[in-house]
Amino acid sequence: MIKEKRKYPREGIYFLVTCKEPSAKEQIVSSVNISEGGLLLRSKQGLKPGSVIELCINFLNHPNKHICVNAEVVWAKKFKGFYKTGVKFVDMNPEDKNTIAEFIKYLSAK
Repeated sequence: MIKEKRKYPREGIYFLVTCKEPSAKEQIVSSVNISEGGLLLRSKQGLKPGSVIELCINFLNHPNKHICVNAEVVWAKKFKGFYKTGVKFVDMNPEDKNTIAEFIKYLSAK
C-alpha cells in the first residue's frame, strides 16, 4: 500500500488563475486541483522550479472575492503539449488561508 505524502488533501477543480512570474508577462493558467497547501496548474508555458510567482484566484463560492498569494514552483513537467506545475503557497496571511480552506470545504461538500 502506498502512503500519501501530501500534508493536505486535494480537491479536483477547474478554474482560471492569473499567474505572474518576476520579470515575465502575466499569463492565465488553469487549476487541476487545490489544497490548503498549494495548487496543481496547467499552462501553455513552463514555470521555473524554485521561482516564486504571484497567483490571483477567484472563488466559485464567493463570486466577488479574489485573493492574490505568493507560491513557490515546486515542480514542472511537460505533458502532451502543455505543462503541469505543482506550486505551494508561501507567506499566506491567515485571512487568505481561511478563504482557501472555506473554498475546499465548499468543494468537498458538493
